[in-house]
Amino acid sequence: MRQGLGIATMSSTTTRELQGADWVAPDCAGMNFYDCDPGLQYGVSLYLPEDLRAVVEPKMRELGRLGGARLDQLARTADRHPPVLHLSVITVSCNIRIILQR
Repeated sequence: MRQGLGIATMSSTTTRELQGADWVAPDCAGMNFYDCDPGLQYGVSLYLPEDLRAVVEPKMRELGRLGGARLDQLARTADRHPPVLHLSVITVSCNIRIILQR
């Protein structure tokens, strides 16, 4: 998909307007979000001791891989298909009896 001034060219005959996630820079799609974020890596190395960092970093890499792959795909799909609120009316009737006792 080529992107121009608000128009995405899907093929030589099909075009559509860009929406939501289409405006996100395509350079991070499919990448490991942890590996491509030096600020996050620096924060992990700054605040975690070496032994804990050895445990946490593999988990961060796995989360970064998921974020750059499946979660990124799902976010783009959600941006193209926003939620729709369907209003419905619920009628509740109740009979209340109050019994006073002396």
